[in-house]
Amino acid sequence: MPTHCRSSTDIHSLRPHPGQTEVALRFRSLLDSDHHPSEIAESHRFCDRVQDAYTMRCCPQVHGIANDTIMFVQNIINTEINSATDNPVSFSVMEP
Repeated sequence: MPTHCRSSTDIHSLRPHPGQTEVALRFRSLLDSDHHPSEIAESHRFCDRVQDAYTMRCCPQVHGIANDTIMFVQNIINTEINSATDNPVSFSVMEP
């Protein structure tokens, strides 16, 4: 597990992608867990110059855009499922 500073809200607030922020928050909650402390964080407890593997540093950006894409598609599907698609569309006229 990487260090938790990579998932800092300051870093991810620089880019306006909601999925990236959400994934970074998930990572941070996993890394800040008392039950599963990060081995890297423990081994570098007194060193603030640790650089995590690139694969871990780019996870919020990569997984975030995937998350945004899934949410976009889900919204389109929900709109289409809940829309009238009959052809022709007919309306009943209610007499007063």
